[in-house]
Amino acid sequence: MPEKLAAVKLTPTSRPFPVLALAASSRAPLIASAAYESVRFFDPAAQENLGAIAFPEGEPQVIRFSRSGAILLVQVVGRYRMGSQSCTTSRVANG
Repeated sequence: MPEKLAAVKLTPTSRPFPVLALAASSRAPLIASAAYESVRFFDPAAQENLGAIAFPEGEPQVIRFSRSGAILLVQVVGRYRMGSQSCTTSRVANG
């Protein structure tokens, strides 16, 4: 579970942003969801928002937890030109 997430200013949009990617951890009650230039974390058991991490590379299209649930993989495809890719990994415990 994320221990402490830095405050991320969520960019306002004219309409609700669709869920492009969603992943659930197999080791903890934790869900990661793609948002506009960020990844948001939710606790499905308590039904609460845990926070977000910034993802300035664009809108995440692939989100996966590692088998241990300790690492989160986030990928965006075709942000600046067709065929370009950006991939980021981060430790879930400390963002």
